[in-house]
Amino acid sequence: MKHCCFPWSFGRDLEKEKQLKIAEDIAISKEGHFIVVDKGDQMVKIFDEKGSFLRSFQPLSRRLADEDVCGVSTDHEDSLFVLIKIDKYHHEVRVFDQYGNLKSRFHLREGSLRCSLVTNNNKEILVINENPASDRCVVELYSCKDGQHVRSIELDDSAEPSEPKESNGLKSPRGEDPKEPKAQEEAGYAKGTPKGVRKSKESEDKDPKEQTKSQESKALSKPKDIAITDRGSVMVLYGDGRVDESKFDGKKQQHQMYEKIQAKGIETIAFHSPSEHVLIANRSDGIGKVSVFTARGGDSELATSFHVYEDKDTQEKKDYITPRIVVTTEGRIAVLTGFVGESFTSLNEKHNL
Repeated sequence: MKHCCFPWSFGRDLEKEKQLKIAEDIAISKEGHFIVVDKGDQMVKIFDEKGSFLRSFQPLSRRLADEDVCGVSTDHEDSLFVLIKIDKYHHEVRVFDQYGNLKSRFHLREGSLRCSLVTNNNKEILVINENPASDRCVVELYSCKDGQHVRSIELDDSAEPSEPKESNGLKSPRGEDPKEPKAQEEAGYAKGTPKGVRKSKESEDKDPKEQTKSQESKALSKPKDIAITDRGSVMVLYGDGRVDESKFDGKKQQHQMYEKIQAKGIETIAFHSPSEHVLIANRSDGIGKVSVFTARGGDSELATSFHVYEDKDTQEKKDYITPRIVVTTEGRIAVLTGFVGESFTSLNEKHNL
């Protein structure tokens, strides 16, 4: 493993209003500027290619109790697409120019988003949406121009969570207790959630440890992040290390599943088009790491890996932020890392990808 590949960082040794507090997402503009959304003060902050602060703006028209900035992406025209969380099941995209002037806005379909948003070369916005009624995840595509829903890409069935096993070793097709009357399945709905969402029905006598294990397994099988390739495909990263590359060719959808990437705390993915390398950032025990893989024809091989951040003060309990990663065409890698109250972006020189 290589170390010290990130010689400097930015976003913390600044005046208070310019600092990154709870950095949520990062994108790169056509000029090479880094755009960061900060959940701590609900601002969009822009830094130049060396990490120097340029400007910031407030993307929220009015501050609501549950409204949060949670994602950002750019297109080839340098528009900024800022993802706003209205509540758990409702999100909006607001489109700005580089100086914070609002150009348009539109709502996404109802659901629980699994990651931030990305844009592709077809002037489309992509998100992973989890249907609250069916618990299934799809990649949804929206037009950058008017926000209209274009289509949805079904994720590979192999990416679905494994069905829970009961204590007697039987496996029910719907995950319910085989001994339980089917009529009980039609019990009440969860209050305050979209229509059709049922309450969780864990068996009262089920071992709490088994419940926790089942929930953790289900969480690992869910999508964590999404990346776009220059070959017109979509890469979906799962919590257990699987990467599913999907391509929509006319009416036919093709899937390519790569071998699991072994790493704890997998969070985010990026694709470097010139080298066709996949970059994955993870965080475990206060250590942030980037792993670089080749990804061709269904084969994935580790090319290199290196530490981004190591918290030496592990005695104090901290709320670490979810790392986010971007890479420029030239191979410069930027990773959001840190913890609540002290977020920053680790930045390297041109890396030999």
